[in-house]
Amino acid sequence: MNDPYVAPLAEVTDPPRSEQAVLEQARRELIATEARLRWVGVICWLVAAYLAMLSALLVVFPEALKQDLSLLRYPVLCAICLVVGYGFLRVQPWVRVPGAVLAAFGLLSFPVGTVVAVLVLLLLYSPQGRRVLTPDYRAVILATPELRNERSGKDKLIDLSVIVLLVLLVGSQVEVGERVIAEPFC
Repeated sequence: MNDPYVAPLAEVTDPPRSEQAVLEQARRELIATEARLRWVGVICWLVAAYLAMLSALLVVFPEALKQDLSLLRYPVLCAICLVVGYGFLRVQPWVRVPGAVLAAFGLLSFPVGTVVAVLVLLLLYSPQGRRVLTPDYRAVILATPELRNERSGKDKLIDLSVIVLLVLLVGSQVEVGERVIAEPFC
């Protein structure tokens, strides 16, 4: 007996997800971590700019270099920060080790450098940071270039505030560095 009022029985299954949909889902889950790693790259480049300014002072005051060869560390560290910053900005898998080494040196720069270095190390070795800095995830980034981190106006204002504070900090440090390098020769 067929009852016309009985609900039909049907097997309902989710449609199979395409490989592209799986990649997009994986990237959406970790895109905020990508953005944080890119911010570390920006910080590396700001430090490189600071070191480049100190290196320029060595050109203006070459006598300082004749007395203290340890001042050569500024141009060398500047180059290292530029390379590591590029790796962070491009979210390259190779950047984890040199980034951790730079952050370890940053621990010695109390108080601001220490705080930044601890945050960078936490980011690098968090489960999300480890996942983002793998060659497999690099393939996910290359397969989904259209996905971007959507930021609110509040996030952009915080970013701008951080940049302004870092520029002011670097500016004040350049004046101190100039006095340290130039003082004996003026």
